[in-house]
Amino acid sequence: MLKNERKTILLVEDEALVALSEESTLQDGGFDVITVNSGEKAVEAAGKNTSIDLVLMDIDLGKGKMDGTEAAEKILKLRNLPIVFCTGHGEKAMVDRVKGITRYGYVLKSSGEFVLLEAVLMAFELFEAHEHTKRENAHRKEAEQEKERQLQHIRFLADTALSFIDLQNEEAVYTYITRCLKELLPDTYITVNSVDIQKGILRTEAVEGLGGLSDTIISMLGLNPVGKTYALDETITDLHTGKLEKFSKGLYELTFGGIPRHICASIEKVLQIKHIYGIGFMVDKKLYATASFFFPKGRNLQNAEIVEAFVHQASIALKRQKIEKDLWENRRRLRLFVDSNTDFCFLKDKDLRYTMCNAANARFFGKEIEAILGKTDQELMPAVAAGECAKTDRLAMESDTVTVSIEEVGERVFETRKMPVVEDGRIIGVAGNIRDITDRKRAEEMVRKLLQEKELLLKETRHRVKNHMYTIYNYLSIQAFMMNDSAGKNVLEDAANRAQFMIVLYDRLYSYENQQLLNVKEFLPPLIEEMIRLFPGDLEVQTKIRVEEMYLSYKILSPLGIILNELITNSMKHAFHGRANGLIHVDMHIKDDLVVMIYGDNGVGLKTEEVLEDSGRLGIRLMGLLVQQLEGSMNIEKQDGTKFIIEFPLEARSKTEDLSVQKE
Repeated sequence: MLKNERKTILLVEDEALVALSEESTLQDGGFDVITVNSGEKAVEAAGKNTSIDLVLMDIDLGKGKMDGTEAAEKILKLRNLPIVFCTGHGEKAMVDRVKGITRYGYVLKSSGEFVLLEAVLMAFELFEAHEHTKRENAHRKEAEQEKERQLQHIRFLADTALSFIDLQNEEAVYTYITRCLKELLPDTYITVNSVDIQKGILRTEAVEGLGGLSDTIISMLGLNPVGKTYALDETITDLHTGKLEKFSKGLYELTFGGIPRHICASIEKVLQIKHIYGIGFMVDKKLYATASFFFPKGRNLQNAEIVEAFVHQASIALKRQKIEKDLWENRRRLRLFVDSNTDFCFLKDKDLRYTMCNAANARFFGKEIEAILGKTDQELMPAVAAGECAKTDRLAMESDTVTVSIEEVGERVFETRKMPVVEDGRIIGVAGNIRDITDRKRAEEMVRKLLQEKELLLKETRHRVKNHMYTIYNYLSIQAFMMNDSAGKNVLEDAANRAQFMIVLYDRLYSYENQQLLNVKEFLPPLIEEMIRLFPGDLEVQTKIRVEEMYLSYKILSPLGIILNELITNSMKHAFHGRANGLIHVDMHIKDDLVVMIYGDNGVGLKTEEVLEDSGRLGIRLMGLLVQQLEGSMNIEKQDGTKFIIEFPLEARSKTEDLSVQKE
């Protein structure tokens, strides 16, 4: 079913038996079906019932009545639905009648259930693809416009990023930031302020947009706003998001009460301020500056994303002044990290001279780090070992990937990883990491031996179990053959048959490399076929098996296989009595959180629910116990043969069970 949704199909067919057959096929295929017998009713149903997802339409709906093509045209005027024509006529003229109406499918009634279901599924897929294409076309123009806007923003960010490189002092950086923000938001008044968290001070560094109102604002403040400082309070944390934040309390809130409330109100009145936004310049969770945007009446915030992106870029420029200190701190931390590593770490130049090594590597050589730098391995170790190191160093520099080698030095085993060091596209040396893996290799070897011993033991155990089961089977068969009492003979033969099936089931379960999870789609059909072949005689039994791909553990498949054996035994012994052939069908799928197995035959059906086979109540009782073990339920339907519906959960709730189900 498409996207795991249960679809509803409007079936339009004037022949009752054909309608009933097609309705049953569609329902078995997982669809809900609404059936009408005329074109007029089809048009009415399609217009009123919004749950209908597809129309399966007969073309010829009776003499003198609206035919399928006319009904389809009227339906398409009411709703956009996929329509599949189903007819008994395959002539070209009949096909040509529907070409101009719909391209979602044309299927002959004689094609069979599979073709009908596939035609319906294909129609759904074609319809969804067509609808997707229409949506894509509808959004393409809007996407192209958005793309052009994004390209302009990218160019802006690229140009400003390059300009930041040439700015030499803090004052120039703030002026440039303010001018760029004004370019992005031309209809606003903008202030950019530096922040010193340690001192608890905010300082106005630049103002943009006042124009002829500058003198008025200076007069109202009593000073030039550029250079004025304000004492920070806890509200500064509102700007720590690095995003544009709206301030409802206005200028007074943004200056942390540094400007009297009545003056703030007067300034907002002069500038006709309607909205105020603020944003923090954040890098590594540290606030370097803030920007405030004052929008006059009739102006609203636009280009928020590009403003935020530019502010983030500008934050990096503000951080540039402390880069040297950060680099020094990073070098110190890197040295602590490298020296705390118990592996040997090193860097060599193209001449294979050490440019860096850690304390562990220095201890290996028995020297101080300073005494190793600038030297080659030939100056630090024996010639043979030095030659091997130089060989792998050069191999690593010639490779684009990590070169791994295992070396034994005395009783110790080392894993060496080397890779080229690249700068500006050029290989300038080699880096390496050497780890002592002696203990790990010994442990791995021990585990490998233990696993081999375990595997041999398991194989021997399984072989013996299988032989014992064969012995039991042969014993029961001989006893049955020698017994004169027919009732006892039947009991022993049933027991022998069960033992024979257990041999088959056991052999198949343990023939897979992975016994934790088995692919039911691969496992079950051949097992069912083999069960049927175990029964002697000339009875020809056909099978119809549909198993959805799923993975179950052997602890689930074992009782499930026994249940199937009981069902097949019953069918083979009782369902087809007096007949030369029969049909057994098995359907297994996942529905919601349940595994559903439906077993049925086209035999004579059960007379009572207690009589399953010659062993009296044993079969039905055994099946009931096994279904309980699976924490499931079993229902029996007696119509057109016998049908058993068994459901059990995907995950067993019992603490003693280890059920694993996985659907790929």
